[in-house]
Amino acid sequence: NKPAPEVPAPSGSLSPGGNRPAPPPVPRRKSGYFEKGTIFREPGAKENGNGSSNGESHHAAPSGEDMIRTRAYLAGELLKTESFYVRSLKTIVEKFLTPMRESLATDTPILSIDGQKQLFSNIEMILKIHEPFEAEVSKVVADWNRDSKAGPLLLGLAPYLRIYMTYINNYNKSMQVFQDGMKHKSFRRFIADASVGNDLDNWPSYCIQPVQRILKYMLILSELIKNTPE
Repeated sequence: NKPAPEVPAPSGSLSPGGNRPAPPPVPRRKSGYFEKGTIFREPGAKENGNGSSNGESHHAAPSGEDMIRTRAYLAGELLKTESFYVRSLKTIVEKFLTPMRESLATDTPILSIDGQKQLFSNIEMILKIHEPFEAEVSKVVADWNRDSKAGPLLLGLAPYLRIYMTYINNYNKSMQVFQDGMKHKSFRRFIADASVGNDLDNWPSYCIQPVQRILKYMLILSELIKNTPE
């Protein structure tokens, strides 16, 4: 078997220890983005028939103890969703990208080098950023108390989020490569086999994860700010 050629690194990579350009401005979301019945419902609130939460007041300010409980809840949500996200990124790399890359050394590669670059973009770089971030979040949440803060964690992550522009700008091209690949039996069989036992049912569900992740940080951070005394 001939050695598998390396897939060219995507543009926009971060050099260790190098100066990092300022991250792009985070787009603002319209107010009311939180959907009724999401995981961000306040602890103890019960949803009634019309989708709103019983006992939830949009006028009365929450008490100090309520804010403390809600902040702890949101910190837990940050860890839970980050752990799921990192697990999803690892699945992409270990069950989809790596076997495709190894197939380049065979007579029947699953996808060409260029196709792989377009399909996966800079997903490996994103994983390398979020593995240590998950570990940091886990440490803070494990020792969480009424004076703990999650904001510094997100501020530390912020400069690295600029690499998402590469992934997001490539997203439509990635989906087109996937759709074209699904026209071929060998590609369909690989995707089906690689999807067995995964948390999510299909490749598009994994591919969209990085596109959605920054918005989830914004949602959690917005609620943390609302529940943090000035």
